[in-house]
Amino acid sequence: MTIPRCGYLFVSMALLVAPTATAQKKPTGQGCSHGPGDSKTVQLSATFHRPYTALAHAIDSILPALGYSIDSTESTPGHWVSRVLTSWPQGTETEKWHGSESPGVRVYVRATPRGDSTVFVVDAQAACILESAGADSASGSVSSMLEMIAAMQVASSLSNTLKDK
Repeated sequence: MTIPRCGYLFVSMALLVAPTATAQKKPTGQGCSHGPGDSKTVQLSATFHRPYTALAHAIDSILPALGYSIDSTESTPGHWVSRVLTSWPQGTETEKWHGSESPGVRVYVRATPRGDSTVFVVDAQAACILESAGADSASGSVSSMLEMIAAMQVASSLSNTLKDK
């Protein structure tokens, strides 16, 4: 059986909600009325059959297009760290799952060459506690939903950008 070679290929897509041992930091809580969010993130990963440079160029363009500004003091080659986005993700501004106050979200994106492909990982982390630490860490909380939507938007935008090329 021959498997066609596509321009891009998701080898794995994982949704993880757990404390991660990557470069994420516990949010500082600056401007957070109930304190900083926890260190848990929602993580998505995929492997694209594309060279690293193609993914890096796409990441450089999609993060600002989604409203994220890059924190140049935290970012390094192959590792993009956004500043906290305090607005709701594009397209969710008027949805009923959240109120007017956003906990803010930060994304951490990594791209690593692996043979003729590139491994992509995005982590999304809420910056502030909205209600209480326990309530915000629940799976259906506004913070958890925000983290999931932010990670999915970045991954989806990257996939769509690469598919269009």
